[in-house]
Amino acid sequence: MLEKYSAHRKRILSIFNQLHAVGAQSDLELPRVVVIGNQSAGKSSVVEAISGINVPRDAGTCTRCPMECRLSSDDDDELWSATVSIRFEYDSKSGRRLREIRELPFGGVIKDKKDVEERLRRAQWAVLHPEAHLSTAMTMTTAELNSESSGFNFKGFSRNVVCVDIKGPELPDLSFVDLPGLIQNAEAPIVKLVEDMVSSYIQGSSLILVTMPMTDDLENQRALKLASSADPKGTRTIGVLTKPDMLGAGSLNSKQRWLDVIEGRLSPLLHGYFCTLQPDDADRESDMSQEVARKVETEFFSSTAPWNASPNASAFGTRNLTNALSGRLIEAIEQSLPNIVEEARTRLHRTSLELNSLPAELTAEPYAHVIGIVSRVTHLVDEYIRGSPVYNTLIQRNLQAYQIFKDAIAESAPVFIPTTESTGAMPSSSSFTMNVLDVRNHNQQCITRELHGNIPFAAKTMLIEKYQGSWKNHASLCAAAVYQNVLNVVLSCTETPDIKRFPELFAFLRSSIVDVVEACFGNARPFVNHEVKRELIPFTQMTENLQSSTEKFLAEFKGVRAASNKGENRAVSLQPSSISQPEPAKPVSSFAFAPTPVMAPATPGSEAQYARRDHWKNFSFGPKTAASTGASSDKFFPFPKTVFERLNAGPLPSSANSPTAAAFEAMLTPPQSLPFGSSPAPVPAGKAASKKGNRAPVATPSASTTNQPLSFSGNATQAAPEASSTPSKPGFSDVSNGFGRRTPFAAPVDPIWNKTSNAGMFIANQAAAGPFTPAKSPNEEEKINQILGNLAELGFTGLVAEDLNKLRPGDEFEEELKVMAEVRGYFQVSFTRLVDTLPSTIDIQFVKAVGRELPSHLIGKLGLGSTEGNKTCAKYLTEDPEVAARREELVARKKRLEKVIQELSQFTHAS
Repeated sequence: MLEKYSAHRKRILSIFNQLHAVGAQSDLELPRVVVIGNQSAGKSSVVEAISGINVPRDAGTCTRCPMECRLSSDDDDELWSATVSIRFEYDSKSGRRLREIRELPFGGVIKDKKDVEERLRRAQWAVLHPEAHLSTAMTMTTAELNSESSGFNFKGFSRNVVCVDIKGPELPDLSFVDLPGLIQNAEAPIVKLVEDMVSSYIQGSSLILVTMPMTDDLENQRALKLASSADPKGTRTIGVLTKPDMLGAGSLNSKQRWLDVIEGRLSPLLHGYFCTLQPDDADRESDMSQEVARKVETEFFSSTAPWNASPNASAFGTRNLTNALSGRLIEAIEQSLPNIVEEARTRLHRTSLELNSLPAELTAEPYAHVIGIVSRVTHLVDEYIRGSPVYNTLIQRNLQAYQIFKDAIAESAPVFIPTTESTGAMPSSSSFTMNVLDVRNHNQQCITRELHGNIPFAAKTMLIEKYQGSWKNHASLCAAAVYQNVLNVVLSCTETPDIKRFPELFAFLRSSIVDVVEACFGNARPFVNHEVKRELIPFTQMTENLQSSTEKFLAEFKGVRAASNKGENRAVSLQPSSISQPEPAKPVSSFAFAPTPVMAPATPGSEAQYARRDHWKNFSFGPKTAASTGASSDKFFPFPKTVFERLNAGPLPSSANSPTAAAFEAMLTPPQSLPFGSSPAPVPAGKAASKKGNRAPVATPSASTTNQPLSFSGNATQAAPEASSTPSKPGFSDVSNGFGRRTPFAAPVDPIWNKTSNAGMFIANQAAAGPFTPAKSPNEEEKINQILGNLAELGFTGLVAEDLNKLRPGDEFEEELKVMAEVRGYFQVSFTRLVDTLPSTIDIQFVKAVGRELPSHLIGKLGLGSTEGNKTCAKYLTEDPEVAARREELVARKKRLEKVIQELSQFTHAS
């Protein structure tokens, strides 16, 4: 039984020595015995007594680094042997723990105990001179070892470990670490370095062996204070009292106090105290053997009072100490073994997961790796520029910018009032508002050498230039919005882990993208400016469109004047009257409007006008109700002040049953940055709020006499007139040739002229859309239809009600009405042209140019294809040092833990 128990102890101790050798103590809590004590406390003597070897004691060569003694009894072999090795756990320069711990042999097997001290001295010299090769320390003379002028940097202390394995008969199965003695009289950094080293070793589950000389009071023992701090309950601390022979015969009180300590009456510890007697300097000079020393020790405690009278005889002597230490260590190892196995597997699993989360170490050629990254980035950029259901972010954001530009240009339309009523009470977001008297005065100021009755061409061009004054600013804002969209989306193509792991490559790609985008934008600017400048010169070959538009505005203006002269209170259409009317049973719009206070007009071309904040301030989504025609609804949203804020605005309030609301929310809600391969949720298509051919809601003038200023109030619940049987006339009468809002999303929305602005429906009618016609009573509708029918029988086919306005007699403001109609008609032509050509120019000259120029720019900057290309690529593939260091650390830890599990598995199977 005793032999089996001894063999079991040997295997347990052997496995833990192997775990220490592979650095398992870096990751796991491994029980061990740590010997600490103040300098000159007799610690080295205790170590020598336990191990049976001599350790360096000369001045300058005392313990300056940890020394791990691993003892193993070997009754089968009567020969004694020892080997020395060095375990490198810390970097000698930075002091940081190494990611891969190495234990290297230092010399061959030692057969003579007298040679161990010399080998340990050389091993310690090698640890303290890390720049020297190990072979240098083995070949140096003793004088060179003791000399301070060896030519290598000297470190006063080191955390790297000198290990000595000793096998022989009558040795205990024990492993312990001897640490440098605590220094009292030295420089503060040295004192702190040694104390920090000691404190780090006595944490966790280590057994703490504290050596204390009996010549000093217990309260003065610095080592015991450190042990008490690490082990407050005293469950891991074992006290070793040294130098009992230094207490004189008259020191009765001191002897009694130390006896109280040994027998547990004073400062008790769970594992108690042991008292030992070690050879003095004279005994060592005489080469006293360990056998003689142990015999002298036994005789001293059995014959010297008060130690010989103590009932706790097992607390005296080195053999009792070593047996107790060995038993305590084996017991601690057996108790912790199951937890160590489980903890090793858990930590291995966590280490593997974290290692897998990091990018793999680069193994391909730098040139090929960079080529692959550049190809992926440029391909992704091309996908966004071409657009698809998956890569639609850029296209949709640009469409929003173009829509805002279109709205802004539409709002710059001049508002002409075909009466003499004042325009001061009706401000608008348009470029200007004029009545017939204003136009007459303007025409007269422009007359120079013209014949009587001729209106100067400059009178019209000046008005055209006036409403075009803000177009350059709107075009610049639109281009700037597209620039920001392109830059953001293209930069997002580099936001991938395989690129961001290389900081220099990541920075290079982003810097290059900014350069390309800015260069392409600069090249596109002249083309964008050209599109606006071209509109400053009135010209069109679409004469039929211009003539048709002009005639319809002129007819509408005459119709309003006729109604105003009669004093009639008639409804005014918000769209050209030639557009067919809706079915009576279907609602015209899902918007509900509320009147808003009159606001000062926005400065043409300003950001406030571009945002159209006030134009939209007081409307809500959902079915029209009577309440919606009164005070402003609480369901409103303010538009952002700038184009960039509008592009980034949040979703609009909506009604569940409003397809138009869904379309507006989709149009004004900016798409977020999307991960690759994803797309925003599609907008559900709904029925158009106003189908082609439908009339818009009508507004009723509130003026009851011709001398009162015209004002209009919205009537959201007014029923639409019945559909006309007269077919719509092509051209301007078609919604597609008007100012209908063309949303890029699934659900169509009402044309902009279907909504009232702060200036009232009359001004909103012209500022946003076009001419208008007084609504007819049912009796008048019947008469008009009869007249149109009679004319058709006479061969005048294709006429509509508005054409009858051309039969009205001449007007005193006929010339002014013609100027108003021609200017307003040309706005229709130039507006339609610009809102198409400018976005196309931006798209071709800027957006698509980025896709064309980026690949060649990146290849040229990287030097791909040149002799220096591989070096350049290697420079950019310098990995983030923190990522590389972490991966290296995890790889080393994984190897250690795998070795630990392997060793423990073999031990379990062998047991």
